Amino acid sequence: MEHKIKNIKISNYSYDLPDSRIAKYPLSNRDESKLLYIENQEIKHTRFKHLADLLQKDDLLVFNNAKVIQARLNFRKETGAKIEIFCLEPYEPADYNLAFQAKEKCQWKCMVGNLKKWKSGNLNKDIKIDNINYILSARKTGELDGSVIIEFSWNAENSISKKISFGDILDSAGKTPLPPYLNRAAEAVDKTTYQTVYAKQEGSVAAPTAGLHFTDKVFSELNNKGIACYELTLHVGAGTFRPVKSDTIGAHSMHEEHFRVEKSFLENIIRHKGRRIAVGTTSVRTLESLYYLGVKIHQGFDFSKEKFEIPAMEFIELYHEGLKTTNLHKYVVDVLKYFDSMGLEQYILSAMEHNSLLKSLSDNNIKDYFIDVNGIDNHFAHSKLEIGKSMLKNISHKNEDLLLIGDTLHDKDVADGLGIQHLLIANGHQSKKRLLDETEYVVDSISEVLNLFRDYTNFNTKLPT
Repeated sequence: MEHKIKNIKISNYSYDLPDSRIAKYPLSNRDESKLLYIENQEIKHTRFKHLADLLQKDDLLVFNNAKVIQARLNFRKETGAKIEIFCLEPYEPADYNLAFQAKEKCQWKCMVGNLKKWKSGNLNKDIKIDNINYILSARKTGELDGSVIIEFSWNAENSISKKISFGDILDSAGKTPLPPYLNRAAEAVDKTTYQTVYAKQEGSVAAPTAGLHFTDKVFSELNNKGIACYELTLHVGAGTFRPVKSDTIGAHSMHEEHFRVEKSFLENIIRHKGRRIAVGTTSVRTLESLYYLGVKIHQGFDFSKEKFEIPAMEFIELYHEGLKTTNLHKYVVDVLKYFDSMGLEQYILSAMEHNSLLKSLSDNNIKDYFIDVNGIDNHFAHSKLEIGKSMLKNISHKNEDLLLIGDTLHDKDVADGLGIQHLLIANGHQSKKRLLDETEYVVDSISEVLNLFRDYTNFNTKLPT
């Protein structure tokens, strides 16, 4: 079945759509648009404002509340060449909210129009927000999955002016990313009309089109009829704008999109006894993905059919994305500084891939506290114990003078295997109860580690940690 689907020809789904049949602008009253439906195998027409009349009392509608951002930024080189940068999704920080809140710089995955004219150097753009002049700069830093990574930085001409966010930049200087089939330039009115009335979560580069016809009046009539309405978020990505160039479905590479659902949404969907109706294809594919993920979680992984490396690398990719928006635990730096001031030697023994570990330490400005850093040479968590044994060969201190600080029972097992002491922190990967079932050497937090060592006054020897 899968083989047959992948070999379906794209040409089988091609059809002629005259430009004259595409509405360039929406109606002033959204719900006055035409609505086609089928009743008793007969095609009929009505107006969208009558939607509630076509639905049943126990129906449940699922909406995508993604909000379109002003994602197109136009620059002009000193030569006069026009360069358009289309912001697709945040790269650093990867979290949408953090990227929009960034006050000095951020990086985005982008499509760049007229890229061949931008060989090197920065692009600069003058913008004005609240009567204050700012300079926005764009710099290419690399390429990834067919996108160009662009670092944006900005500052005011007057250094004492207030700092603004990247969200402010886009809202002020960006243009609405209209779909190419409209075949017209974006206008100021599109900022409102190319947006659903229920849009909330910023990040999408295209509107969930089926939802554009809903109005507050339509929602009121749905509510009066007892029809439930629930929301999820899927940010429409680059795939909407990239043409299909392959001959078959299987040869086309799909672009990933990010979605989010709340626990309450899942509970309501599961409990509902009536029909569940997705509003638009973005809601459909989110629900399909949720089902697929649920099946995978329920069934687990069969490594006789799927190589271990595949889900392992998928997890690692998600893990590294999370690292970009993860902060250090509170008091970590205080503990490191204290140990350093006491002359204690500090090492890292980790099951994290070595180069990724070094980058994480450098990004958090704590690498210099450690004499040696020991990660693994792969992503598959091969024995941390063996790495530890190799590390101990380069440490001149006796085993009884060494202490391994971790947050899992595995760390205890490693310490036992190395013949050294251990201390576990309970607000990490495992609960305090779980840790105390196996060892008494447990503290509640990193700050308690600091207090513990400050209270211990019998430092006749400078113990390494």
